[in-house]
This record gives sequence, structure tokens and C-alpha cells, in this order.
Amino acid sequence: MPKIRKAISLSCRVGGRKKTDSIFRQRGVKAIMLHYESLFHIGREEVYQSFLNAFSDYQVPMNMTFPQFEKMLKRRGFDPNVSVGAFEGDSLVGFILNGCRMWNGKATAYDVGTGVIPDFRKQGITSHMLQTARQNFGKSGVEQYVLEVLTANTSAANIYTKNGFTIEREFLCCQMDREKTELICYTGQSGLWIRIGSY
Repeated sequence: MPKIRKAISLSCRVGGRKKTDSIFRQRGVKAIMLHYESLFHIGREEVYQSFLNAFSDYQVPMNMTFPQFEKMLKRRGFDPNVSVGAFEGDSLVGFILNGCRMWNGKATAYDVGTGVIPDFRKQGITSHMLQTARQNFGKSGVEQYVLEVLTANTSAANIYTKNGFTIEREFLCCQMDREKTELICYTGQSGLWIRIGSY
């Protein structure tokens, strides 16, 4: 039986946010300094390791190999120049992996994946990365920013809405066993059965 999850697509306009170069955060009794910058100078292997760490406790298992990760980035149009990392020293502790394309007649940034490694969560890092990304988009001519999030991931959905994103649509995500050759999902809202053919 396939696993079916609800998700939402969100978007926001770009630009107009205050820039934050370096942020101090308190973790326990130790103060840490984080800085935010593009991922242009970061190797894919380092991004991959941070991705695995950030998604180690995610609702959907993300245990992909490095070649699968690279294929996902290519398929989704990943661009390190418009992607953002949060760094403690030289360590990548959070990221927003973005791609840019034309969509509905507008230059659009798409959030390929956002994550913060567990030890650094709940410190406002995602909000600061979003602000940095939106500033960088303004320089690149990007007009809108879109992403998807599972509705069960309420903390992420709340961060996005607090940062100016609005819900554009709702949809179902289906996950199936690779051994299956066909998947049939009931969409619920429209009352349609959708058949996804052999692969």
C-alpha cells in the first residue's frame, strides 16, 4: 500500500528584507557565531553530508546515495549561486538549496530543499537563510520564490508563513515501493483516482 501525505505549495514575492551578515545565537551556555553566504564555494560532498544529517529524522526517509543526490539536484535545477548556507566557522550547519527557472512568465526561484542539522535547530537559522536568499534573488532578477512542504511538518510551514509565504495550492504526495510497477491514488478533494503507469 502506498504512503500518501498531504503537502502544500507556497510562494512569496522577492526583495525588501533587511540584510543580516553575522548572527550570534545562544546554544546552552556557549555563544556561537553564524554567518550566511551562498554555496558557490562549497563542494557537493559537503552539501550532501549536511543534507543527510539535516534530514536524518525527517518524516520521509532521505537515505539516498551521493549519485542519487547529484541527480536530484540536477533534475531540480540546483544553482549554488542562489543557494544559501548557514556556517559555524567552516561547518555547514544549515542550507537552502535553490534553483531558478521561468515559471508562469516570471523568473522564479524554487526551494529544492531546506534543512538545519539537529543540534542547531530552533535558533532562527531558517528565517535568516530565507532573508539572505531573498536579498540575493533581488540582485539576480528573481521575481518569486516557491516551495513545497508536507502539511504534517507544521514547524516548517509556520516558518515559511511567518516569512511572507502564502499557500498557493494543496496536493497529495504518494510514495511507493520500487518493486511496484503501478500506483493508484485517490486525490480526495477532486474525487478523482489517478493512475501512475509503469516505470
